[in-house]
Amino acid sequence: MNSGERVITGSELRTARALGEIKKKNGITRTDHKGFKVPTKSSTSNIPVTKPLYMPAKT
Repeated sequence: MNSGERVITGSELRTARALGEIKKKNGITRTDHKGFKVPTKSSTSNIPVTKPLYMPAKT
């Protein structure tokens, strides 16, 4: 088991259960680190940006 799998099946799973994000006893948070990127207001924010942060220069 690699470090990513340990996080998913260990501390992440325990935290999700403690916060009530997983209802079933055998429920899981996720099975891998795959997903999709979502631009946010800052590196510590979880608020999505609805407008581009910058406009690329026209060439």
